[in-house]
Amino acid sequence: MKKIILFSFLILTTAALLNINIGQAQTKSLKAETLENLQAIVEKLLQQVQELQARLKQVKATQSENATKPIITIQPAEQFITLEELPDSPKVSCVLPVLQISSRHKSVYLLQMLLKQHGSYPEGFITLISFSMETEDMKKEVVVGSGSNVYASKENLYIAQTKYPYYYYMENNNTEEKTVIHKFKLDKGNIEYLANGEVKGYILNQFSMDEFDNHFRIATTRGELFGGWVMPLSSGAEDTEPKSENNIYVLDENLDLVGSLEGLAPGEKIYSVRFMNEKAYVVTFKKIDPLFVIDLSNPENPNVLGKLKIPGYSDYLHPIDDTHLIGIGKEAVDAETDLVEQRNLDFAWYQGVKIAIFDVSDVENPIELYKVVIGDRGTDSPVLYNHKAFLYDKEKELLVIPILLAEYDQKPQYSWEQGDYKYQGAYVYGVNLDDGFELRGRITHFDEVQDPLKIDYGFWGEESIKRSLYLGGYLYTVSDKMIKVNELSNLDLVNKIIF
Repeated sequence: MKKIILFSFLILTTAALLNINIGQAQTKSLKAETLENLQAIVEKLLQQVQELQARLKQVKATQSENATKPIITIQPAEQFITLEELPDSPKVSCVLPVLQISSRHKSVYLLQMLLKQHGSYPEGFITLISFSMETEDMKKEVVVGSGSNVYASKENLYIAQTKYPYYYYMENNNTEEKTVIHKFKLDKGNIEYLANGEVKGYILNQFSMDEFDNHFRIATTRGELFGGWVMPLSSGAEDTEPKSENNIYVLDENLDLVGSLEGLAPGEKIYSVRFMNEKAYVVTFKKIDPLFVIDLSNPENPNVLGKLKIPGYSDYLHPIDDTHLIGIGKEAVDAETDLVEQRNLDFAWYQGVKIAIFDVSDVENPIELYKVVIGDRGTDSPVLYNHKAFLYDKEKELLVIPILLAEYDQKPQYSWEQGDYKYQGAYVYGVNLDDGFELRGRITHFDEVQDPLKIDYGFWGEESIKRSLYLGGYLYTVSDKMIKVNELSNLDLVNKIIF
């Protein structure tokens, strides 16, 4: 029974290491080729143990003559421990043996050795389910792993998960985060696990990934902007300060790396990404907002075509056409000189919400065609965190975004001071390439006759508008308290439903 338990553990652990597909795990047995793969993995693990023994023998040479000879033993089954006893381990019911290394080396768990190259514990299972809208037919695929961001094309689905280094692993030289990508084929309800790959850094969100012309593109940030571990620069230069930089990677159908652009905007991090056919648009930020135009026409050689540096940044980029983008984010102003000197850090303070139109028709010289700044420091919008709050229609020249408005009653002494909350609601703009942005009006679910000073932080309440949509000639705004219907042409109130 103990051997069966250990063998089952090795199946799951080695599957997590190499992302072996165990689809339909509860309804079908392992295929012959999977068992062959498992045998190869076990042989590889035994080889790693032998290599570990060899390294420990080298340690002996540096010890005194009376030192105990380093040995490796696996404690008997009676010494099995549960995963609950492991540091930072998932709370699951499973058993595994302990690997005891004597002399100057401490005891470690076998799981740590097995996952040394993987870099992190699998957090569970990824399950993809396809079901028919007309019948009760259901299909599923299961793999050991986890995911935090999802991107789907018409043919494939990609799940990405960032794995972070764990320094208590024995002789672990992994000093930076990496992102693991799992690829699934979608074919008329059928799901098939195809491949997995890995790139340096962590991703921001689903817009950091894209599939085009049988290639997968992904944008990542390495390191920390204002802290974290010391990261070696892509240039190979040595530096004792924590650094960050940004990268674009191109992978083939098997998720093997074929091209890369590394070291983009050192000292900054990615705030937004938009892939559009053979180009990528990337916004990074620390003090100013560089908008990079990147050429991806040659998958093996991504390169920067041009960039625009302006105050502030964009959290979300939305295409108008092939050569124009809408960006929404925050305006920014330079920090005061005394603060820069005091903190020994050159930085900027966020201000009001900024909406801009970028013209990238001249790829080497992109420009900010129009911009509008809403409110003062403290102004916010759900669009900055969730693109589903963003409503845009090119044909109707319509743009709607929820805004929590903060304004100063008088000019502040310092740029870090925040304004008072004055309003929350949907800002409705007319927008086109000839005239830019024109505010048509605002819609709120709060009682506008109330004194804003009595509401203040109450603007975060259930009346806060979160979403908007249009049907025919009507604009619908939605909060946790009600749905309002307004005429799209003049924003006159038609009806409302209070929950």
